[in-house]
Amino acid sequence: MPHIIVEYSDSLIVDFKIESLLHDLHENLAGQPTIDKARIKTRAIPLQHCIVGDDDALNEMIHIAVKLMPGRDDALRKTIAESLQKIAYRHVQRHPDCKITAEVMELDKASYCA
Repeated sequence: MPHIIVEYSDSLIVDFKIESLLHDLHENLAGQPTIDKARIKTRAIPLQHCIVGDDDALNEMIHIAVKLMPGRDDALRKTIAESLQKIAYRHVQRHPDCKITAEVMELDKASYCA
C-alpha cells in the first residue's frame, strides 16, 4: 500500500544517483512501525520544468510524497517525513541550495483499489 513518490529537478542528475536515494528511502520507510516492506512502491519523477524560489538556475528541489492507508498518528507521520527528508539531504550534499520537502498523506480508503 505505501507509496513513495520523489519529484526532483532533473538538473540534479549530473552528480546525484536517484536509484541510491530511492533505495535508501524505501529501506527507511520499511523500518518504520506498521509498514509492510513487501507492499511499498517507490518511484521518482524528474522535473524538467520547475521554478524554485527566485528562479535562480542554482535553485533545485526534491519533494518526497508518502501515501499511506489511514490509521497512523500525526507523530508517526511527522517522524517518517523528517527521516526521509534527512536521507535526501545526505544524498545532495553537493547541492547546498537544493530545497527538500517531505509530506506524509493518507490515501482515501473508500476509493483506493489494491
